Amino acid sequence: VFERAGHRVISRNTLSPAMERAQTIVWIPDDFAPPTRSQAEFLEKWLSSRADRTLIYVGRDFDAGPGYWKQIEPRVSPALLPETRRRWAEAQAAHDYERASAADKAESQWFTTQRSVAQEKVETLTGPWAEELELEQTSIVVGHNLVPESSGERYRVEQLLSADERPFVTRLQAPEWPGSQVMLIANGSFLLNLPLVNSGHRQLAGRLVAKCQQGLCVFL
Repeated sequence: VFERAGHRVISRNTLSPAMERAQTIVWIPDDFAPPTRSQAEFLEKWLSSRADRTLIYVGRDFDAGPGYWKQIEPRVSPALLPETRRRWAEAQAAHDYERASAADKAESQWFTTQRSVAQEKVETLTGPWAEELELEQTSIVVGHNLVPESSGERYRVEQLLSADERPFVTRLQAPEWPGSQVMLIANGSFLLNLPLVNSGHRQLAGRLVAKCQQGLCVFL
């Protein structure tokens, strides 16, 4: 999606001075821990050192694996059914274990994570990004909440999309970031590969990419 919008895209596994070349960073973490203070400070320095940069942070609380195995179960041959069910069970158990191990309340510089036992499909979408978006064309899931820092002392907070009255896509700006922004996404249920098959999710992903100035995009 980024490449089609004219961005050059690379992947990296760590934060490093080489990030200075990037105009956009998409951070999809591989665990439930929020950014550390040193990580947040590194990225805020990056945001402030050049205008119109974007950091997209996607919360961990979604795994497309269990949904994939469930979706293909009716389509496989009887001989493959036991293996398909085993892989679904493994994927679901691994995701449930990770979710259960997450802290009840974890604070970062930009947001506080509030743990939720249940994951549910969204029933209402509100905010500017919900306009011209049909709920039936989406399959967004809510679970752990990313509650943005809203004291008003440091950041200007804009709710672009709320799901069941919870923040889902939030934009943070600060005076020391000239034209730059942090986009907080509660989870990847409209952004990962399998969800992007859905036309409503591609519409949302397109809006996210449109918020980013063209240039080098690093997937972290």
